[in-house]
Amino acid sequence: MKGYIENSADSKAGASECIPLVEVLHLAGVNHRTAPLEIREKLSVPKARINEALQILSKKLGLSELVILSTCNRTEFYWASAFAEATADKSEKQIYPLDFFRALPLVDSEIIARLSPLVYTYHGKEVAHHLFEVTAGLDSMALGETQVSGQVRAAYECSREIGVTGIALNFLFQKAFETTKRIHTQTALFSQKASIPAVALEFARAVFEELSDVFVLVIGTGEIAEVTVEVLRKRGVRKMAFITRTQERARAWQENYPGCEVATLENLSSLLWKADIVVACTITDQPILSAKEVSQALIAREKRNRPFLVLDLGIPRNVSPDLKKLEQVYLKDIDDLQEVVNKNKAQLEVEVEKAQQIIETGVREYLQFCLSATAASTIKELRAFAEDIARKELDRSIPKLGELSPEQRQELLTLVHRILAKILHHPSERLRFISRDRQGQQALQWARILFGLQPLDHQSHPSDSSDQSQSKNEKPE
Repeated sequence: MKGYIENSADSKAGASECIPLVEVLHLAGVNHRTAPLEIREKLSVPKARINEALQILSKKLGLSELVILSTCNRTEFYWASAFAEATADKSEKQIYPLDFFRALPLVDSEIIARLSPLVYTYHGKEVAHHLFEVTAGLDSMALGETQVSGQVRAAYECSREIGVTGIALNFLFQKAFETTKRIHTQTALFSQKASIPAVALEFARAVFEELSDVFVLVIGTGEIAEVTVEVLRKRGVRKMAFITRTQERARAWQENYPGCEVATLENLSSLLWKADIVVACTITDQPILSAKEVSQALIAREKRNRPFLVLDLGIPRNVSPDLKKLEQVYLKDIDDLQEVVNKNKAQLEVEVEKAQQIIETGVREYLQFCLSATAASTIKELRAFAEDIARKELDRSIPKLGELSPEQRQELLTLVHRILAKILHHPSERLRFISRDRQGQQALQWARILFGLQPLDHQSHPSDSSDQSQSKNEKPE
């Protein structure tokens, strides 16, 4: 967890530097590339329990900055350690990736035992690059997925609202949103409005020749359900029905989608037998659609002699895997979408390359901003240090000057203020400028050491090493 990074200016020379606001960043997670659905569904954190999980983890692990991102494709933990802790030798306080998963409610020891080879970790600059890709939909199963940026923003807002974000994660996530917006406007990556439901419904084209006469039953009325309905209408589906959990929700959907049948979960069987396609996308701890229920529905629709396609888009899964054993039933879950995704990737290669270039630029800008922010912090502390000295000396000297009028006293204070401002102006400007140079952090370190301020990096200070001596003659650009 050293957190040392190379920026673009250093890469050719091989030099590296420590940027405090970047060095503190860490990430641990699993996603659709590293863990199967049977694992991911056990690690999913429902939206209703995100706040609880944030409070448990931040308290248990001693974190002041933490964001939990839990979607269909991933469960990830972004956190920032205090800089002093990140660079100190603190074996007793070391945080391990599995600590986050162990502390989650309802995650059993059997799952934890299988996690170690599945969890990926990133630190420093790598965290920024990964988050930017995730937010832009480049790390999604459905390449260019549009929903994920909203999910990232919602995760960040949850943490911000309960007070578990600070300067490090605030800078990071705000730059991620800015970079994604740039990708939206400068590439055609999102022109197809890719989404999990859109990819899933590609299977429908393989099973049914024409979608205009199929009957689709959507189980769930959340965000994914709304996207599903939008996609269904674009694909020409005219007959739809919905299953909700409550009568209140059923009435609301009945108003929004007049002419469509709506029932509560208790009355699922009343609509199930009519369906040709079932899209399950609700939040549940246990499957809500069993092989027994589907078998009964198949008997009721026997004369229709049509396939029965079930698309399980839930995490955790909404449908019992036993459905795959039934004849005439085609069951596809989140992980089955990969074959469709692979076909779509080739069509988007040029746009993905453009998006990656924008992300690289965004990461460089982010690092530059963090460098400048570090300089601003040092300048602020330097000014406070000088003003504190001036204040103490004035308090000691003014009584010796005899009785001063208010005007004289104010003139004296203004004089000292002007002297300080003029003395500190040039060093402040040079620190701002040199923070953009690859040796900027060394300059900041020396400034802090010379004025007795706490060093930025408690492990290493500017020294007269051979590497550093070689750079002494280099001038800032």
